[in-house]
Amino acid sequence: RDEGRRVYERISTVCQRFLGLVVGDACYVVIDPRVPASVRRRVPFVLDAPDAAASLCIRQLAHKVYRHAAEPGKSGLFRRVAAWLAG
Repeated sequence: RDEGRRVYERISTVCQRFLGLVVGDACYVVIDPRVPASVRRRVPFVLDAPDAAASLCIRQLAHKVYRHAAEPGKSGLFRRVAAWLAG
């Protein structure tokens, strides 16, 4: 969680400085020992271990992106994602 926060702060600073954008904190994916195990089996961890903590994080992010992308009046995927990241 702390590392995710630090990464977000760096990304936010760069976006503000160079792009003039204010971005929201989307989420983070926790370190989960089931992820490398799934990778070794060559199976996506969200399918191999759907109840794993990392899978839950990915599902939460997917719901946020989907909810925002489905809003009417916003055209184009890039604009929808940029608007979602802007807050």
